[in-house]
Amino acid sequence: MEYYHLPLVHDDVLLYSNEKFYNLVNELARENVLSILKIQSIHSVQSLLHTNNVVELFNYDCSDLIEIKKKSCFMLSDGTYIIKCGIINGLNYLTNILKLKDEQRTKLNESSSSLNELIIKHPLLKALISYYKTSTISLNKHQEGFLTTLINNITSNLKCPKNNVRYNQTMLNFALSLFILGGKNAYEFTRLNISQALPSLTTLKKITSNNNENVIEEGKFQIDHLLKHASVIDCRYGFMSEDCTGVIQKIEYDSATNTFIGFSIDIRCPHISNNLRSSSNVTDNTMIADDVDNESDTCSSSGNEDNDYYGEDDESENIFEGEDDDKIPLHHFAQVRNTTFSELRLLAFINAVHTIPEKKADQQMQ
Repeated sequence: MEYYHLPLVHDDVLLYSNEKFYNLVNELARENVLSILKIQSIHSVQSLLHTNNVVELFNYDCSDLIEIKKKSCFMLSDGTYIIKCGIINGLNYLTNILKLKDEQRTKLNESSSSLNELIIKHPLLKALISYYKTSTISLNKHQEGFLTTLINNITSNLKCPKNNVRYNQTMLNFALSLFILGGKNAYEFTRLNISQALPSLTTLKKITSNNNENVIEEGKFQIDHLLKHASVIDCRYGFMSEDCTGVIQKIEYDSATNTFIGFSIDIRCPHISNNLRSSSNVTDNTMIADDVDNESDTCSSSGNEDNDYYGEDDESENIFEGEDDDKIPLHHFAQVRNTTFSELRLLAFINAVHTIPEKKADQQMQ
């Protein structure tokens, strides 16, 4: 198989003529081939490509060709001429390179035509091209916008088998934030309607379990770890959220804790009751039992809530640091009375840790 060094030839070589064409011939095929082309008035690439047989002139008995025949051929005893093989090879090399360039141009034109038809057929592509042109000008490589990352991740995964999709770190961070803030149902709804954009829940749980040194158990508050994490990242507030209790009850086995999860959890269970008793403000243990009875009636009539905040249901209330000296620390959040404990977990999505004025806590307990 012959090898041709096409990168040495410019893309506009097919437009070469006169001096540029002769310089190209002299560079690729040397002086003898150049003389053969000049004597036939072949002065451009297109003229050469449309010539069927360049060496046919040696078959003619012409006095004007005697000099070039002596340079390019061997004369036999019977008066016939044989063209030197080096000249034949040089001429073939030159014409083959030019033909390959011509084929590339033809394919490129066909591809451009097909691409234009595709863009006309799908206006979304035209909008994406305009978007990328704008984003390329406004953003550098290190400031790639989230929308660009999302589009790139989706398009790259669409070409891959379902068992070989990949997600970059930006998309994994977004997926984790969406799952924490929106819950399981919101996450699944988004993932199923935006194909190949987000990892499955199984993959997401593996990522979180690999990044967390402590296993999250159902119904177990990990306030100490929450406070430690908030201190490390220097944050000053936190919130509690239910991880979106399923509408359809589903019992699953958790191999990490060797337990079945999905059952309604009694507030008297060791994990929850121990956390509640650790609060310095809870002086009467019977109050917890009374709260459970009232809470069970409320839960049975109102159903599960997607998000349980410290405050009213309809209006999210920000709890800021008060001016009083006596404040209830964050680990007393376990006393929140309006929390549904059926499948509640504390999600450590913390940006700051605020303390709660004692008066505000007393109003909530009444």
